[in-house]
Amino acid sequence: FCFMIRNYCTYTRNPNSFRKKVDFLKKSQSAEDAYLLGKLYFEGRSLKHDLSSALRYLKYSASKGCAEASLYLATIYHVGEKIQLDYKLALKYYKIASKQQLPDAYYGIATIYYYGEGVK
Repeated sequence: FCFMIRNYCTYTRNPNSFRKKVDFLKKSQSAEDAYLLGKLYFEGRSLKHDLSSALRYLKYSASKGCAEASLYLATIYHVGEKIQLDYKLALKYYKIASKQQLPDAYYGIATIYYYGEGVK
């Protein structure tokens, strides 16, 4: 269901329809829907960039077990895109995502240790 809304939100030309879909996502308790909202707020393409809302939705999603949200959080903290670099938080979220078998999470962990980024 989240995939259908994501595609609809991405390709729709009707702002009112898009707003209804966003309102639906905000009311949802789904980890996947929260992940989608977090990405929309963080990337600022379909919704205005709002870092605090993005982090709130992404952290909620990660806490509910959405591996993609954990990986997304890890990546933004690791890269420092639109947010201050925080290798410890990046490692924390990479480890959460790795427990759910996401290969990119393993790569992120290896990169942090290889370059000694915030670890000893």
